[in-house]
Amino acid sequence: MNPELRLDRLERVLMLAIRAGYRERQAWREQSREQTEKINAMISTHMDAMDRLDKRAAEEMDRLDKRAAEESGGSPPRWSSPPPRQSLTNGWANWRRPK
Repeated sequence: MNPELRLDRLERVLMLAIRAGYRERQAWREQSREQTEKINAMISTHMDAMDRLDKRAAEEMDRLDKRAAEESGGSPPRWSSPPPRQSLTNGWANWRRPK
């Protein structure tokens, strides 16, 4: 095989390798994009659930305050409001009743 044919063959092999790498990068980007979308959907769903839980807890506290006021005949007890959420995992973890 003369040097010119070897060079042509090397160019073809190199172009095949480059195209294969390009296809792999495209597939990886698509997979990464899909994973990002799934993760964002999960985070959004979790945050919505936490908001609903916070709202339900506040409604329950109001209901308990009204019930306590009706039973005692006086003013409702003063509960401290829950602290602002600092992370997705400790919504009510630091809530304390005033002393």
